[in-house]
Amino acid sequence: MFLVYRLLARLKIQGNILTKGLSGKTMIKVSIFIGIMMMLLALAYPNYFYPFVWGAFIFLLEPLCAIYKAPSMLQDLENGKWSRIVRLLVAGLLCGGYWELCNFWSMEKWIYTVPFFSQGKLFEMPYLGFLGFPPFCV
Repeated sequence: MFLVYRLLARLKIQGNILTKGLSGKTMIKVSIFIGIMMMLLALAYPNYFYPFVWGAFIFLLEPLCAIYKAPSMLQDLENGKWSRIVRLLVAGLLCGGYWELCNFWSMEKWIYTVPFFSQGKLFEMPYLGFLGFPPFCV
C-alpha cells in the first residue's frame, strides 16, 4: 500500500490539496472520543460494529503522533493539507481492488460473508466491502 502511496506522491496525484486549517487541540479530543466510542461499540455489539475495531486504532493512535510531533495526519489537517490523506485513501482502494482481483482467480480464496451486505459482488467481495480498503491503508 505504501509503495502505491509513494507512486501516487511521485506522480503528483492529488497534490497540494489545501483548505483552511482545523483546530489541532479540538481535533485531538474529537479523535480520541471517536476512537473510544468505536472500540466500545465493537465490544458491546460485535455482530454489528466489528469493523470499528480497525478504525478505532486510527483515531486512538494518530493523536499520539500529533502530540509527540511525529509525522501526523492531524497535523496535516491543522495546516489545511489533505494530500497525504487523499493519497492514502486512493492507494488503499487501488490495492484492495488488486487484492480482490488476485483472490478471484486464486485456487484457494477468501469467500466473504458480510451480514446484511452479501448481495452483489465484485470479484468475491461485496460492493460495500471495498469501502473498508481506503481506511485500512490510513
